[in-house]
Formats: sequence, C-alpha cells, structure tokens
Amino acid sequence: MAGISRFSSFALSAIKFAPSTLHSRAVDLRSELKNTFNARDFRGMQLATINCTLSGNDCLVLMPTGGGKSLCYQLPALVADGVTVVVSPLVSLIQDQLHHLGEMGIPAAVLGSAETEGAAQQNETYDRLYRQPAPDLKLLYLTPEKVARSGKLMSALERLHGRGMLARIVIDEVHCISSWGHDFRKDYKALRILKNQFPSVPVIGLTATATKRVQDDCVRQLGLRRCVRFFQSFNRVNIMYDVVPK
Repeated sequence: MAGISRFSSFALSAIKFAPSTLHSRAVDLRSELKNTFNARDFRGMQLATINCTLSGNDCLVLMPTGGGKSLCYQLPALVADGVTVVVSPLVSLIQDQLHHLGEMGIPAAVLGSAETEGAAQQNETYDRLYRQPAPDLKLLYLTPEKVARSGKLMSALERLHGRGMLARIVIDEVHCISSWGHDFRKDYKALRILKNQFPSVPVIGLTATATKRVQDDCVRQLGLRRCVRFFQSFNRVNIMYDVVPK
C-alpha cells in the first residue's frame, strides 16, 4: 500500500476483505481493465481506491493530473449494479468523458442545463434512469448547479436509491467545495445534501490540488465521517528543471 498518506493508514485498516473475495475481485477488475479500458495494469493508487469504494467506504483521492482519477470510478461503475452519479464542474470535461465512454460501450448520460441538452434529451435521460428492471445507465454526470437547483433530479435520485440502484456518488474537482481552495464554487456547497439524503451510499472526492487544510475542509463540508484518504506522489521523475542565467 505504498503511496497512501500516513494520515489515511488508520482508516484504511478498517477496510475488511475476505482473501478469496479479494482475489476473485482482483481477477475480474483486471479483466475489465484490459478488455474494456485497454490498459495493461493499474497505476498508483487506482486499485486500492477501487477496492475501497466497492467495499462501501467513502474516499478522498489526490492524484496528479493525468494520474488516472476517472478510472477510480468508471471501472467500479461498470462492474457494480446500479448507477454511479458523477458531479463535475466542467461541461467540456463531461462531454469529453461521455465521448470516450460511448466508444467503450459504457452507457452514460449527463443532466445539466436545459439550454445545453434540450428538454427532449433530458426527458430521455430520466426515462433511462426509471427503466425496469434496471436503469439503462451506468454513469450519470451532473453539474453542481443541477444538484443545487433541481427538485426533479433529487426525486429521481431518491427513486434510484429506493430501488437499491444508487451505487455511489463521485465529486470531481472536490477542492471546489472548500472556501480555502483556489477554485471555490458556491454551488458545490449544496453537495452536502447528497450525503445527508443518502448516508449509506459511498462517496468519492477526487482532486489534483488540495493542501491538508483543504482536504480536511472537503471532508467536513461533504459530511464524510469515516473517510479513507489516498495520496499519490506528485513527483514526476521524468521531468527535470535547468536554471540558467539569462
């Protein structure tokens, strides 16, 4: 477990796996990693984070840009029942991820503003969430503004949860919830309602930039009482700096 920060080691010890279950799960995950995501092996803290969320734990994940944060929730979404809800502040990033997920054959959709998607497309997404016996989506992307202002969305999430189909909640760029963070977004404050409303649903917060102070604030703002923290080194051994006189 090298790479886990020292302040998360105690919390990580609370995660229990039966050896046979862990071995079987690891085989399944590596198979999906290779066959669906076309990757040869996990990087850094990916596997540890995936096992953590699949075990129902809340997680806070710090990985450098390009470290593979999205796999930490996309792979669990693929192998677990139900819908993984992803809150992201950037519509362009959401659209890019939807494009890649579509290429891999993973059903995903976004609920943002009616102006960007149109009412007909939003109604179709709600229909896919309500489909029986299981939703026709594995990932549902939301903007923080949608969570803060849409009663219809919260009603849909409550229906999913009532059916046992709300798998996990992901907060991307989680540092935006902290007033100590450099990208503070007011609507991120409303995301606390998700843990209040669905306390048994595991939450993952991901960011590439958060001091210890911001991390603590994120955990407090989201109401994560037993949160396992993962920290991957930001040291890039392949990057060198030369300073020369001008």
